[in-house]
Amino acid sequence: MASDRPTGGGGGWGDGTAALNYLNNDTNTYKQYYTLKESTVTQPWDYLVKACDKLENTPLANLEDTLARYFNIDRTLWYLASEIAWCDDDSYIFKGKMDYYVHVEAETGLMSPNEYDGNESFYTPGQTSWGVFYNANNANYPLLNRLLAVPSLRQRYLAHMRTILAEEFDTAYTNLTINNFRTLIDTIVANDTKKIYTTAQYTSEIAVLKNFVNVRKNYLNANTEIQEIAPVVYDAAYYTNGVQYLQPSDMQATTVRSAMASPTGIDNAQLYYSNSLVGNFSKTQMFDDGLHDDSLASDGIYGASIPGFAAGTWVRYYVESAAANSAKSVTYFPPGRNTMYSFIQLLPLHQQILQ
Repeated sequence: MASDRPTGGGGGWGDGTAALNYLNNDTNTYKQYYTLKESTVTQPWDYLVKACDKLENTPLANLEDTLARYFNIDRTLWYLASEIAWCDDDSYIFKGKMDYYVHVEAETGLMSPNEYDGNESFYTPGQTSWGVFYNANNANYPLLNRLLAVPSLRQRYLAHMRTILAEEFDTAYTNLTINNFRTLIDTIVANDTKKIYTTAQYTSEIAVLKNFVNVRKNYLNANTEIQEIAPVVYDAAYYTNGVQYLQPSDMQATTVRSAMASPTGIDNAQLYYSNSLVGNFSKTQMFDDGLHDDSLASDGIYGASIPGFAAGTWVRYYVESAAANSAKSVTYFPPGRNTMYSFIQLLPLHQQILQ
């Protein structure tokens, strides 16, 4: 909907003007700091003002529920975690007022920030100074300051950060990727007569990149909140009439069973589901009491039901497990990578009508 890319010169980062800050109710105020790139709605500026108002002025106790009507919160948390993990010097999390986009999804009307101008990721000075909660204490960065002040959203963010560190910062994978790219361009770089850096500088920076990944991973993993032990979730299969992955009939409910464990025990488990391919999820509690088609009581297998939907409906779902520690550290299954939309799909009866 709008690009947070002011038309003037740079500077003034984090000044509280264009980081989805609430300024007032006058849309003309916001037009000084945002550039509308494209819109299919009649009043895009009104939506921006309303979203900024809800983000900054809703009491923290109500923020998650209220903001879910305006923002794709989960996608926003993935965005923030990725930008911080990779030290994107051109980004919302550093500049606040520039080098990111905000987009309103047409299907849901929900807003989310998008990365823009990511050429300054791997910002070396940040690798041991940008913490897990970089700029979260700065009120001029409300996506960080407000969202991460809500305990449940803070734990969701931490779960995503752990996933990023475990999967994207796997040094065996990143070193191989860097080596593969080097194989593609080594000769081109050496033969380039107009390059602005020497071949020797290019070669030495390859080691810098590899070192960045290793140093950054170790630095972030040393954070005490990252080190809180979250549960292990082993699976999240669905059952129809007790049969695993049996297609449900029209309007027939199904059960999701999930095996999970934690050294401190499980505080609670939640099942999220949606019959829409985009947007927010409904949530229901999972139980390990032997009364919710969850196998036996206290056996570490939790169960909950997804209501029946019409034949031809695709249903997304995922599981959240919270440890019985002081932080209530959470794990998601599947954990996702850069999006929580890699869910197991509940295969409907007569799915051929969608083909």
